[in-house]
Amino acid sequence: MMIVTMTEGHPNEAQGVQTEAFLAEFLPRMKMEPGVVEILHYTDAESRAAVTVVVWESEAAVRRYREGELIKEAIAFERRIGESARRSGPFAAQRYA
Repeated sequence: MMIVTMTEGHPNEAQGVQTEAFLAEFLPRMKMEPGVVEILHYTDAESRAAVTVVVWESEAAVRRYREGELIKEAIAFERRIGESARRSGPFAAQRYA
């Protein structure tokens, strides 16, 4: 079984530019977190919705991340630019081929 989490934001145009620059540096470091299997990110050009989906090995890995230092950087960044992202999960997921 896989575990997924989602982070969703709706930055305005200026916030979006800052967010994409932050994520270009942040997501590769997040990928190195224990238990991260895959990270998918996209931004819808029309609605400006930005979504990051992370596939984890276990709920314990999600808990470690959410109690760790790295997530604090993301939250501090969101506060600095005035954006409030919505985090959801962990959810059990299955892969269908």
